[in-house]
Amino acid sequence: MKRLLLILGHTATILCCMLVLVIAVLWVRGHLLISDFLAYHSSEAAQQRHTEISLQSLDGAISFRWLTAPSPQNLILSNGSLIQTQRDPVAGLYYFTFQYPPDAISYRSLWNRLGFALAWPVPASRSFGVVAIPDWLLLVVCSLFPLLRLGAIIRRWQRRRRGLCTACGYDLRSSPNQCPECGAVPEGVAT
Repeated sequence: MKRLLLILGHTATILCCMLVLVIAVLWVRGHLLISDFLAYHSSEAAQQRHTEISLQSLDGAISFRWLTAPSPQNLILSNGSLIQTQRDPVAGLYYFTFQYPPDAISYRSLWNRLGFALAWPVPASRSFGVVAIPDWLLLVVCSLFPLLRLGAIIRRWQRRRRGLCTACGYDLRSSPNQCPECGAVPEGVAT
């Protein structure tokens, strides 16, 4: 059980470090380009409706957007460009990258300036919403676990170097085979 927890801890640390790297790249890239991952689905029912789910990286934030509406004759992308279609676009996954327009974001409050956004305008024929989380917050949250693990590794290394118990920090000079405080056996001691 202890070994399984150790493996899970190492795996979570590696995944968090990779996520921090990806978020940092998206943060820098998001100030130059808008990246949009779009999933498009159209219903076959009599009331033709389409659903778009989008994950965007722009201006230092990652936003999740969803839209359900009557199927359009033209598909309007989140950057404002128009795709002329005779029928619904093919359902599937799309990736768009386009130049960042200088007036794309308007900061109305400190909340928006920090990178947060939340929108739910819901007319009768549409279901729409946007949730945006700033990249800096995602970096802080994803960095916590690896930094805590690094702190624990450094603390154990310093305790071992000073001749202390790695589990509780008790001085092991008088009893080097086992810690009298917590009962832990130091590494490298034959049992």
